[in-house]
Amino acid sequence: MGLRRAEMLYQAALHTPAVATEVEPVEPFRCTVRQAENVRVIDLTAKVSIRDSAGPDAPVVAEAAKFQSLEVVSGNAALVGEQSRRRVCAQACRGYNDALYRRDAPLAWARDRHTVASCLAQNVLWWNVRLPDGRVGWASAKYLR
Repeated sequence: MGLRRAEMLYQAALHTPAVATEVEPVEPFRCTVRQAENVRVIDLTAKVSIRDSAGPDAPVVAEAAKFQSLEVVSGNAALVGEQSRRRVCAQACRGYNDALYRRDAPLAWARDRHTVASCLAQNVLWWNVRLPDGRVGWASAKYLR
């Protein structure tokens, strides 16, 4: 990637506002969360499917409504899809989550931020969550913050 392109990505990362919902702002995306932390459904169009295992083809076991709070069972995201894509996403998540890397290598961090956003958009990252009624399943990190 050329230096000019990296600078543009960095500037875009600095000036990209957080995604906003109809009711309340949400945090920027994350690759990991703490176990037992609560996340919210941010999908604005429909209920989010909670699946039996990580991945878009797994059977649906429940649905979570917009803004519903879910407890994270395991803080590490499961990565699904092709092995090469999982590897790229895992590497980008490590860089994106590293605060020192963010400070010391801002252009590389901006590249990782862009890659993580792409991984989310492609449903590569999934979190194991518990619904308020106690049922447990997997939801795409794309719809949770």
